[in-house]
Amino acid sequence: MSVVSLNERRKHPRVSDAIALRLNANPSTPINPTPTHVVRMSCGGLRFVHNTAIDPDTTIKLCIHLPSSGKTVHVASRVISSGEEKSDVFARQNGKQYYVQVEFLDIDQTVHQLLADHIDYVLGKTGMSHRVAIPA
Repeated sequence: MSVVSLNERRKHPRVSDAIALRLNANPSTPINPTPTHVVRMSCGGLRFVHNTAIDPDTTIKLCIHLPSSGKTVHVASRVISSGEEKSDVFARQNGKQYYVQVEFLDIDQTVHQLLADHIDYVLGKTGMSHRVAIPA
């Protein structure tokens, strides 16, 4: 199910959506590459739940499958924060889970457009109309 906050005041609107997400890190950073599916995303970053915490300032590469276009984008990201997920139903049923918040690093115009189009698609499914602005 897709959700967007009506009180969104951030630079980039955020939506919650179920997508396929894979994590890749350098070999010295042990990250389980298990697919993650429920995310909160914007054109500036992503929040997801994972089975391990990831240290802040860790650089990871995300492979994000966008169902609206059927395309997969690859985005270098920096972990802003990570900690134990206390509110997630899955975490309560299956042991500890961790939230990870990342900011995207140097995404090109094509990837930004694909992310923006996907967010607009999710907003359209929720009955909200909002066009995500693309920087010049």
